[in-house]
Amino acid sequence: MWISFAMCLIVTFLLLYLPGGILLFQRRAVGIGSICFCPVISIALYSVIELLLISVDIAASFPLLMGITCGILIISVTIRNIHQGRNVPSSCNGSNLKSSCSSDWAICLYVAIGCVAVFLFFIKQLDGPDSFFQGWDNVTHLNAIRAFINSGDWNPLSLDRYEFGDISPYIESGPQFYPSALHVLCAAVASVTGAVPAVALSAINAVMIGLVFPLGFYQLISILSNRNLAVVLAGSLLCLGNAVAPWDMLIYGPLFPNLFAFSFIPAVMSSFILMCRDLTNSLWSNALHNGLIVLLGALVVFLGHPNGIFSLIVLLAPYLLHWGLRELTDRGFSVLHRRVLVVAYLLFIACFWVVCYNLPMFSSVVGVSWPAICDSFVGAAVDALMFSYVFRPENIVVSILMIVGIFSIARNCKFRWLLGSMLAAQFLYAICAGTDGEMKQILTGFWYTDYYRLAALAAFAASIVACFGLGRIFEWSSGRINDLAPWNGENQFKLFQVRHLLPVATFLLAGYLSFNGNIVLPVVGHIELPLGYQAAETERQYNKALIHYDVLTVEELNFVNENRDLLSDGSTIINSPNDGSLFLYATDNMNTYYRSGSCPGPNEETEDSFLIRTRLFDIDNDERVKNAVKNIGAKYVLQLDYGDREEECRIFYNSYNPEDWQGIQLINENTPGFTLLSETHDMRIFRIDDL
Repeated sequence: MWISFAMCLIVTFLLLYLPGGILLFQRRAVGIGSICFCPVISIALYSVIELLLISVDIAASFPLLMGITCGILIISVTIRNIHQGRNVPSSCNGSNLKSSCSSDWAICLYVAIGCVAVFLFFIKQLDGPDSFFQGWDNVTHLNAIRAFINSGDWNPLSLDRYEFGDISPYIESGPQFYPSALHVLCAAVASVTGAVPAVALSAINAVMIGLVFPLGFYQLISILSNRNLAVVLAGSLLCLGNAVAPWDMLIYGPLFPNLFAFSFIPAVMSSFILMCRDLTNSLWSNALHNGLIVLLGALVVFLGHPNGIFSLIVLLAPYLLHWGLRELTDRGFSVLHRRVLVVAYLLFIACFWVVCYNLPMFSSVVGVSWPAICDSFVGAAVDALMFSYVFRPENIVVSILMIVGIFSIARNCKFRWLLGSMLAAQFLYAICAGTDGEMKQILTGFWYTDYYRLAALAAFAASIVACFGLGRIFEWSSGRINDLAPWNGENQFKLFQVRHLLPVATFLLAGYLSFNGNIVLPVVGHIELPLGYQAAETERQYNKALIHYDVLTVEELNFVNENRDLLSDGSTIINSPNDGSLFLYATDNMNTYYRSGSCPGPNEETEDSFLIRTRLFDIDNDERVKNAVKNIGAKYVLQLDYGDREEECRIFYNSYNPEDWQGIQLINENTPGFTLLSETHDMRIFRIDDL
């Protein structure tokens, strides 16, 4: 299975970086940092192709998708070869993508730290590559990926738990609007490698956290700091060292689509800032190039998760205001004119926000309301200051670096807009976690009023500021040597060594404090640090050996595998989904009837489904039930938790009402119309007789 996982990693890397790299690096004005834009271009290319195919009613299957992609790449390379003489100017100041600056080598550090971190705090915690988070959201994700694979029809604008041709308990089981770029990518990876959805999904998440996000962070920090080596090196540590963003999305929800969209945000921010700089310098060709990446990036973020667009607005609105005011000043606009335009700009953002809030496409999102978890707005703000989002362990180190960064940035008017971005993100988290009411709903509704999603946004913005703080400490540690010893011929070599050893030691110390999971103090004892908590929680949520926390246990999976021959004829399997069988479609390609833990509502359920889940045990006496079973083509009944389950700890217990599923759960070996085929402990398989 680990070989399958490794193959998924390789295929994911190739799908993300190869097409985008071929298209991007045909330009001469690109440098190594531009590799962060390759996944943006690749996913955007796939998405545009799929949307065009859907618009003409052609199924967007993997062979067709790859065929069109290869055709586009061949045409692009051919055209480029015809125009070999074209030259694009380049510079090192960030006005375009190419740079020969000395900080470019640090990209290797980002990749190395990202790969090691994702191994230590994610992959290492899995008891196998097929381990998966048995959380509520993952039911939809895994089953939708399986449906994509089986149907061969991939729509980046919708998903469904049932493939075409499956019998569903819902009146309208067709695809619903839900941006699903992640599911399309996962289906592609699984189709090529033959891996189950859980393996492919974990591999993609590993690549997003260990590679895509760090590379984007590198480019963003390089551009923001004007390639200040100290700040860039600081970013390699703080990119993944804050334990909230993006780690928390792995262990809560899980929020995999949000993680997917979030991973592209640094790259999109980078291209936006580069575009604005190009406009300032009248580099129209470069501005057009970067503007196109911004548009493609916005599409990718939206198709990952729509709230990513609003996260970009929160992060980039202060920069756009800063850039706009500077441009107006340079062009001689009066103070009054600038103030009027600032007011107009803020009103525009407010109107845009309200209009989007009232759009029907967002109604199911903004209507969700999670109660506050803190006593007050101030309490939530203090938690954010201490990097103790959602009651996670405090990250004192990053908190101190953030405070140092605030003072460092405040002294430079070029970077002050970063404080605006950080404060806006922190404010949204505090109002979400510490208040209730209509204002909270309007401001944070695009994130489902979910404090975990906003915590990731706030931590990301604060980490950028912290990079400037740690960079300032690096510069201070190096500069202090000049104050302690004279620079002369006698001690030049020794001083040179010390000048470089001290910053290196500072870097290693910062890395140790950022990525250490646990420490033991002589008096205090064992202290669990944020990333230690992250690793432990990952193991708790993903390790299928921890039966107490899993719905679908190891014993149940073994039972299903041992009886695979009984259930492999493609017939519909009637199941009680809360016992964990709702995952079997994704894990074992079992044609289960119920693939959601929630009971269908009265306005969305078919009559057949209602009769089956409430009256199936009476099939021998009720002709209506017998007809319902015939209509769905069911031959088997699966029970993974027979009898009373009140004393069991199950993830889906909050949605379980025994009366809703009594038609299935009351079946036993003595029930007329059923034959017991296999039994182990409380796990049973029945054949439905005389159909």
